[in-house]
Amino acid sequence: MKNNFGEILEEKLKKLKIRQNTLRIGINVSQTLVSHWINNRKEITPARARDIEIFTEGLIKRDELCDDILMTKEEYMQWSK
Repeated sequence: MKNNFGEILEEKLKKLKIRQNTLRIGINVSQTLVSHWINNRKEITPARARDIEIFTEGLIKRDELCDDILMTKEEYMQWSK
């Protein structure tokens, strides 16, 4: 089953009024990569999902964009409590 993380990303960006170009600059990736994500040509990696969450100050959650969740040690310690 193919995921729809790209559709989720596109919908969230529109809702937050964040342009693809703004996202790509904010997380330092190419416009092509953002386009591939949105069109489900490439999966969003755990590291990039985390970058998106940080860039949007938590308004887009990493677990909405990726099945595998990448956490820092500090995040894991907080989560595991």
